[in-house]
Amino acid sequence: MTAVEGYARRLDAALGEVVDGLIATYLHGSAALGGFVPGRSDIDVLVVCGDRPIGRNRLTNAVQTLRSMIGGCPGRGVELSMVARRQAREPGAPWPFVLHVSVCAGEETIVFGEDRSGDPDLLMHYVACRAAGIALRGPAATELIGPVGRADVLSYLRAELAWALEQAPEAYGVLNACRALAYLDRDEVLSKIDGARYALERGAPQQVISGALAMQRGDEPDHPPSQAARRFIIEVGDALSA
Repeated sequence: MTAVEGYARRLDAALGEVVDGLIATYLHGSAALGGFVPGRSDIDVLVVCGDRPIGRNRLTNAVQTLRSMIGGCPGRGVELSMVARRQAREPGAPWPFVLHVSVCAGEETIVFGEDRSGDPDLLMHYVACRAAGIALRGPAATELIGPVGRADVLSYLRAELAWALEQAPEAYGVLNACRALAYLDRDEVLSKIDGARYALERGAPQQVISGALAMQRGDEPDHPPSQAARRFIIEVGDALSA
């Protein structure tokens, strides 16, 4: 068991003590796909609870539990989403949820599902869990989480790359473009590292990809996308639209 999985299992156990009716918990993202960088990668967790309302007080207790454990986190932080069983079983827009908590690099985001119609990022959380999620509690993800349509995934990936061009550092945009290529070609969900390897084999610009990998590892300072990186990201976005 890796340090990340051990931490995630302790977090799951602690959440189970303050929230009744947890059905499943999945570790996904780089910790499940590979390419996790200690101290730099987030720990991504998806929790499936029952369909009965949990109540704001218990959800607040869950948030406090996560806060209390963040000091022992082996990653940059934790991003946790909680969804009801019916929401996971039939995933679809507007991608409703019960709770979303992100505690990363000194920043904290807490959103209660009753305060927002949905979170489009859940789409890829579902896809990643079905592809490679590690079950910390409950059955395999494919038994609880319904499939997400390919058209929905491609649309999400296009929007994510467009956002990255304007809002994200170069490594994020380039490496997510690499991952998008793998999904476009082979319906595969890869880590950023494996996505970069795939893109290089496919003939992507080596200098752009190698530079993004160095930034991802922390060997080089990250920065807004260069012109060469922008061209690559735009080309992939256009391919997703074809």
